[in-house]
Amino acid sequence: MLLNSQCYFFNVIKPCIDFLWIFAHAIFIVFMLQKTEIVICLGSSCFARGNKHLVQIVKNYLADHQLTHKVNFKGKHCFGNCDSGPAIEINQRRYNSISSETIIDILDKALTDKT
Repeated sequence: MLLNSQCYFFNVIKPCIDFLWIFAHAIFIVFMLQKTEIVICLGSSCFARGNKHLVQIVKNYLADHQLTHKVNFKGKHCFGNCDSGPAIEINQRRYNSISSETIIDILDKALTDKT
């Protein structure tokens, strides 16, 4: 009788436990290694209103805080909100009317919770 229960454990239960462990580990890795995405509007209106300067501020911030490997920073042609630019999105949350004075606070709040 003990032999049958051992066979059941090793043939049925243990593979299920192994699968669940691997699945849980994979989910953990995906969420822990998921990069923060920062997208800055590079449309002509936002660019003329200061996003050209903000690109450099964000790059410097990421380098100074050793976050370049945790953040995917890229530009996008236009967000379509030209009247409320300059604009930036962090993990699909849009921030409008950004300035060189407000960008650091926005990055601090958005990235300290994530990283």
